[in-house]
Amino acid sequence: MTLRIARRWATRKSTIGQLYVDGLYQSDCLEDRLRRDPDPSTAVNEGKVYGETAIPAGRYQVVIAKMQRQVWLPEKREWSPWSPRPDGQLPQLLDIPGFMGIFVHAANSPVEILGCIATGTRDLATPDRLTGSRVALTALVTRIEEGLRAGEVWIDIENFCEIPEDEGA
Repeated sequence: MTLRIARRWATRKSTIGQLYVDGLYQSDCLEDRLRRDPDPSTAVNEGKVYGETAIPAGRYQVVIAKMQRQVWLPEKREWSPWSPRPDGQLPQLLDIPGFMGIFVHAANSPVEILGCIATGTRDLATPDRLTGSRVALTALVTRIEEGLRAGEVWIDIENFCEIPEDEGA
């Protein structure tokens, strides 16, 4: 199975894209802001700012794993790695240069992401937010589990938007 994120809209706070599963639109997604890597040829991503920048475009393997850190759930006013699975596991992206512990989880705003990816519906009234994150995540996890039962799952992440000028190198 192949997932694909087409990053479409970038602001100084976030990046919003469209997520596809085997070529079919699944949901929108929210990531931290894009930032240019001053030396993309190196193994370490020097453009990375912990909890503030999106992972580099590329191809990554996806597995289901237990999240080791907590995420903020403002509606409950608590830190919790919400997962649609009873074991609390979530989709994780592997072998990202300069990043580790990157998951797909429920979130509605950039402050809840910390480098990860959230799924949901783009909120046209608020450029840096998603709605329906938990519903979208539940549907995606079901699809990923199906893909893993059949073999491997990979995600291709592509940039189709410009990095805001004042956030460059």
